[in-house]
Parts: sequence; C-alpha cells; structure tokens
Amino acid sequence: MAMTGFDDPVAMVAALPVFLVPLVVFASSMLEYVFPPYWGDTLILVGFFLARQGAVSWLAVFVAAVAGALLGATIAFFLGKRYGLRVLRRFARRRSRSRARVQALFRRYGEPVLLLNRFLPVVRGLMLYAAGAMELRARPALVYATLGSTAWVAMMMGIGWLTGGTWDQLQATFAESSKAVALAALVVFVGWLAWLLKRYLEGRGSDPGDAGGPGRGEPT
Repeated sequence: MAMTGFDDPVAMVAALPVFLVPLVVFASSMLEYVFPPYWGDTLILVGFFLARQGAVSWLAVFVAAVAGALLGATIAFFLGKRYGLRVLRRFARRRSRSRARVQALFRRYGEPVLLLNRFLPVVRGLMLYAAGAMELRARPALVYATLGSTAWVAMMMGIGWLTGGTWDQLQATFAESSKAVALAALVVFVGWLAWLLKRYLEGRGSDPGDAGGPGRGEPT
C-alpha cells in the first residue's frame, strides 16, 4: 500500500523548501475553519515540531497559524452571514418572533463565547458560521475568535517548545493536553447555553403575544 503524506506528515512538510513551511501552516490554519473537520492542527503541530528541530522559525510558524485562523474565521463568519440567515428564516418561518428573540440574545451575549471556539471539539467548525447567521457584530466577533485562536496556537507552541523527543511523543502530549482543555471549554460552553436558554424562557414567559402560536400578530 502506498504511503500518503498524512501517514508521515513530518516527512511531507520537511521535504518542502523552508519558506513554504509557514505557508502550509497558514493554509492549514485557515482551512480548519472553512472546511471542518480538517486536520489543520496536525500540520500546525508539525510546524512547531520542525521549529523545535531548528528547521524553521518559531515566530514564522506562530504568525502564520494566527493569521490563517483570522482569515478562516473571517471567511466562515461572512459565509454564515451571507447564507446562514436565509436558511434560518426558511427553517423557522412560522416562528419569526421566537427567532428574533434568539437572535437578539446571541447578538447581546454571543460574542465573548467565541473566545472558547478554538478549544471546543466538534462544534468549533460551525461556531463562526453560526455567528454570521445570527448577525453578531463582525469586528468584536472576529476579535474574540482571534484571541481564542491565538491562545490555542500559543498552547501548541508551548507544547512544541517543552516536549522533546520524537514526533509521536509530541502528538501524545498534545492529545492529552488538548483533551483536558477541550473538556474545560465544553463545560463552560454548555453552561453558557443553559444560561442562554434560561434567559430565552424568561423572555418568552414575559411576552404573551408569543404564546398564541403562528398567526397571532406575528410578522410573516
């Protein structure tokens, strides 16, 4: 059986000219947001592994990873803004009042939670699309997302810096660390969703016009 590049990603990236390594990291970091699930973390970690070996600059890998994350988050956000709201409107056409309340809650409280986005398993690939669809403000949403991405990349760089030895050892250390951090972020995220649901239900109970079902004073 022929060996693919991802059977040995270190060899694949190390075979490239040095100036291309940050470009691979940049593209991988961007695609992590745009086409989830994508193995972007693997190639970013390869970049830091090669930096640990002295083959490439730490700073170049770090900047490339953060810049790629910013571009990917921006693309995902505006794709969600362009197409996601249309899907939501079709999905909830008869519940426009409820939809408007959910959107209002997300606009008011949803931006800071994007700090957690890069640390969340499974849902992180959809968070920026959802942020655009819910019409969060672009600048603060992308600032929060970039701060979270920077923290994530800094964690990867720290693991690469502190972990000596082989690529397998680095992968194992990263897997253990990322699971622990992801679990903590997931607990916070679920708590935020529960709190948001509570606010929604409180608002719904205080609005008698929403209890009458479709057709009772709701806009079409």
